[in-house]
Amino acid sequence: MSVTHELDDEGIAVVTMNNPPVNAITVADTWAIADIFAELSANQDVKVVVLTAEGKGFNAGIDIKEMQSAEGFSHLLGSGAACFQAFDQIYRTPVPVIAAVNDFCMGLGVGLVGSCDIVIASTKARFGLPEVDNGALGCASHLAKLVPPMKLRQMV
Repeated sequence: MSVTHELDDEGIAVVTMNNPPVNAITVADTWAIADIFAELSANQDVKVVVLTAEGKGFNAGIDIKEMQSAEGFSHLLGSGAACFQAFDQIYRTPVPVIAAVNDFCMGLGVGLVGSCDIVIASTKARFGLPEVDNGALGCASHLAKLVPPMKLRQMV
């Protein structure tokens, strides 16, 4: 699994994405994010959750290679359901959720960050929606929470 979590003695939970080379997340890992946040939400010892990544980039979005290898539309529909669950579970987490963005954050990553309460981004952080070039708005509604309307239009 490329998504892990740990909870320290002070109640700080850290959820880490690590899927080299660019932290593209599979559908199974997207479901895992939803499950991890559900588990942390039910734990009274959790005081705050930090969502972060190791390696190159915060998140390159959904794993396109996985999507392209699937037949039909069931994978695409499953991806949408997994994303909704992950975003919703993060948003409904009863303690503050902080996104620690270290580098590029694309597509699904924007949705994850847009579902958090606080975003701490390095000066190297870059946000984008590459799926727009393929006719999909993807996480544009989440990006609208992060940037002013005219910047959103420019980015799209």
